[in-house]
Formats: sequence, structure tokens, C-alpha cells
Amino acid sequence: PASVEGSDLNLVKTGADLTVNGAVVAKGDMQSGNGVVHHIDMVLMPNVVEVAKSSSDFTSLVEALIAADLVTTLIGAGPFTVFAPTNPAFAQYLGDTGKTFDEFKADKDALAALLKYHVVSGKVMLSAATTSTPASVEGSDLNLVKTGADLTVNGAVVAKGDMQSGNGVVHHIDMVLMPNVV
Repeated sequence: PASVEGSDLNLVKTGADLTVNGAVVAKGDMQSGNGVVHHIDMVLMPNVVEVAKSSSDFTSLVEALIAADLVTTLIGAGPFTVFAPTNPAFAQYLGDTGKTFDEFKADKDALAALLKYHVVSGKVMLSAATTSTPASVEGSDLNLVKTGADLTVNGAVVAKGDMQSGNGVVHHIDMVLMPNVV
């Protein structure tokens, strides 16, 4: 099922227990005049994929995540930090490589490696980011450079940051990052 806002809800029933996106239903089936209320033990927030889906800046990224079968991974518990290339960043990458978007999506292993290179385990907020070389989920290191309030990742500028989600954070970047293996 989906929330009124449009995000998918993950309902899990184990015996008499029910969870919604990991939140435990503490008291359920409270009748109201226009529906049913279930008391849960935490605030539900969209995951990093839903945050990306909510922005028209990331339609290429979302389509690539779907093609690489990475959505299920990124809606998991996390936390994840996603350095998310914008649509113009993907267009530039495709122009530089001479590939069409369909050709880009065709090699799922290479696509998955490329996209995993944009993800770091843990939640890195801009205010807490430091010059460092964290390992990406793909396995190669990223080069974060913090200069005052500005952050770059392998030279890509974090143009808009700290789009928080229930399982991490998404930062806009202005180019597609390239791991050494792709």
C-alpha cells in the first residue's frame, strides 16, 4: 500500500505483531469517524529513494536505480548518504561517453557498480562532513573535500545538500562520479 503522500509503505505481520516501515504498531484498530488509526512508535519519513523520486532533478537517477535493481537495497535500514547526480549531470556523462541512456542501463553490473560508488554507509550531513576518503558501497574510496561550508566529492560540487530521509541523506551533485572499475 501507499501513503496519502504517495510513498510505498512496507507492512510486515509476524504473528500478532505488525510493523510499518520498521515502526511497531503499539495499538491498532482505533476507530474514528472517517477511518482507522494505528498508534506507531516512531515518525515515518521517506527513504532515500523516495526523496530522490520526489525531486524532478533526479528522474535519470531513479530510472537508473530501477534498471540496476538497487531500489530494494536503498530502501533498507541504512543509514545511507547518497551523492545524487542531477539530470544534467547524467546528460553530460552520456555525452562524454557517447552512450544513449538505454545503452548506459544495458550493462546492469557496470551500472550497479557506478551507482553504488555514489553511496556511503552512514549519514554524512554537510555540517558534519570533513575532508576525508570514505569507502563507497561499491568499495572504492571517495575524495571528500570540505572548504568552509562547501563540499566537493571527487571534484563534483554538492550543490544542494541535506535532503534528509528516514534512512539517510541525499546530496545533489553536479556530475556522475566514476569508480576505477567502470
